[in-house]
Amino acid sequence: DFMMSEIAKNIQYPKAAIESGISGKVFVFFTMDKFGKTSNYHVETTMGYGMDEEAIRVLKFLPDNWLPGILNGQPVDVEIAYPINFLVQ
Repeated sequence: DFMMSEIAKNIQYPKAAIESGISGKVFVFFTMDKFGKTSNYHVETTMGYGMDEEAIRVLKFLPDNWLPGILNGQPVDVEIAYPINFLVQ
């Protein structure tokens, strides 16, 4: 899918995480408004080692033209949790 391929193409594994052998999943939360625009990116449970910042950076890099959430036939604001996996090779 487009989103996953764009993330994979643009993500940079933080040097501190590589040097420390840290792997894990960062859940980035953000709001998508009824117009498909995103804001309020944050991580609730941090991984550290620069992984949280990199996960947010790469998601913000994606085009800001999402399909809005629909409730009862009307577009609505939604909170999204998107996982970014970091795996030391």
